[in-house]
Amino acid sequence: MVINPSEEKKIRPLPNPMPLWLWILIIVGVFAFLWTGLNRIAISIADKREITFSKDITNRDISLFLWQNPKYMRIFAIKKSGYLPGFQSKGRVTPNLATVDDVAKGTQELIYLYTTWKILIGDYQNMRKIAVSEYQEFLSYAQEWYPQNWKKAPEDYRYLIEELDTLDIEDMQSLPLSTFPKGARNAFFGWKNFFKEKEQIDQQIITFSDMLNFLEKYPNYSRNHWRNIYPKYLEGFLEKSVDLQKQIPEDQMQDFLKIGFFNLENAD
Repeated sequence: MVINPSEEKKIRPLPNPMPLWLWILIIVGVFAFLWTGLNRIAISIADKREITFSKDITNRDISLFLWQNPKYMRIFAIKKSGYLPGFQSKGRVTPNLATVDDVAKGTQELIYLYTTWKILIGDYQNMRKIAVSEYQEFLSYAQEWYPQNWKKAPEDYRYLIEELDTLDIEDMQSLPLSTFPKGARNAFFGWKNFFKEKEQIDQQIITFSDMLNFLEKYPNYSRNHWRNIYPKYLEGFLEKSVDLQKQIPEDQMQDFLKIGFFNLENAD
């Protein structure tokens, strides 16, 4: 039988198409890739969106947290839009005076960090000396602690600040908390640590032995309270036979820990 060449072209088999299972695999892979990417974007947006804190947490309260955790200050944020809107950012680290006692706004991460810090160590009182002249210097920068800028300032504190120029006292720490509240004291030390003592704090040589002594007095700084937030926090203590005379690596300490240790070491 003779086949016409034109007919031969018609009956020549087509190339084998891609197997159906391979098409299904490719489609599933594309959908999985898109779902993962969109999910990550959604999580990122959720973590960074502005959220209102509890009605009892003001920008003043957050400022106390930021003094001990300066890396979260608005001035250091890469993208400042929407981040801690109640705070200044042009060369200053304090809250805006007009909104200092308003309910704070921040990210989910910041709310969690503040709440943890507040519960564990936020109410510790620093016992270092406070000279009147130095407190006046502090007020000239952190003006939110002037009574006229503090809605809930106690009457005794208002009177104290009015009489500060004539106050004959060596250490303001000797005053009762009703006259000189803990928040004002801790804000003062935050300012002093940040502006006057940052270099000393960063250059501390802290051994594991030093840290053990510190943790005996302030156990809420221990690793078990912070490891879920900062996995490397005081990680050296996990070693079976840690050398107590060894210096603690920088990446195992957070700012609040170094600041707390420094303030205890320099307590009068």
